[in-house]
Amino acid sequence: MANLTDRNFWANYWKNHAYQKVGNEVFYSPLIRTQNGESKKFIELGGFPGYGCVYFKKELGYEVSIFDFYIDKTIVNKVEEVNGLPIGTIECIEGDLFAYTAKSEYDFVISLGLIEHFDDTKDIIARHLSFMKEDGELLIMLPNFRGLNGWVQRTF
Repeated sequence: MANLTDRNFWANYWKNHAYQKVGNEVFYSPLIRTQNGESKKFIELGGFPGYGCVYFKKELGYEVSIFDFYIDKTIVNKVEEVNGLPIGTIECIEGDLFAYTAKSEYDFVISLGLIEHFDDTKDIIARHLSFMKEDGELLIMLPNFRGLNGWVQRTF
């Protein structure tokens, strides 16, 4: 399995990050089954710097985690601060998805632009499922490479 990016790429990518405040609704909100009651666990694969966690914690009350190949906890802490979360709210798991065994099962597993970085789509989806509880939810989204987005990707 060939990784299409490396740690150095991501360190440079995030070097000048502009922090954002997360709203009380995200574009994928209609796809989430609202589950009230007991504490639920959420993880975003490829989730650094943790914006998905902000939404799931503040709006839905989940325990939140990110898993990524590269994590700078200073940036995660700043995301928490900008969004009114106590420092350390977001559990950070840094590792290689192909060498990591999930230590916990999650009610909601999400990735927003992760699987296109790998060649074997079936395998990467199976790795998502290894984090999920039997009755959990999985949401995988891909960037739209059509139209202007596609032209920018192909050109640059």
